[in-house]
Amino acid sequence: AQQRQQRLQRQPLWNDLRRAEELTLELLKLASKSTSMIAECTCENNGDEMPEESLKENGKKYIETLNSIHSLLKPHAHYVVNYQTHQTNTNNSNQIMEEEESSGKKKETPTANMYATRVEMRLAREKQSVLKEWVRLEQEEIKDASSSSSNNDSLKRKLDSIQ
Repeated sequence: AQQRQQRLQRQPLWNDLRRAEELTLELLKLASKSTSMIAECTCENNGDEMPEESLKENGKKYIETLNSIHSLLKPHAHYVVNYQTHQTNTNNSNQIMEEEESSGKKKETPTANMYATRVEMRLAREKQSVLKEWVRLEQEEIKDASSSSSNNDSLKRKLDSIQ
């Protein structure tokens, strides 16, 4: 009974979200039409002037639709929250800050935004793959150079230090 009542309370939210989704698709169609009109004028370049009235009309519809979406979703804004990592121990972060101050070295603290965390992770993976490729190319270069001049001891030492 309680779950049914909760579902009934949230039904207006779901209805507004569905309507907002439909309006968002309309926004995309308007943007597509405007882009197509501009592209036709630019690409054909046959002396036609830019269809300013049509573009202004699309602009007005776009703003009206955007305002409609805003008015639909504004009552439900309290449901919107940022993605954040959950901090379980705030004493630990205070301890890290004290250690940083005493040692003079700054330690990395966890990112509070999940999106930023994902971006950092992706960038770290990309950095790792670039560095691996760089090392592979360096090793190939050193091997090629050492095979062409077998008396070059410095290249051999460099190869040994990389491996």
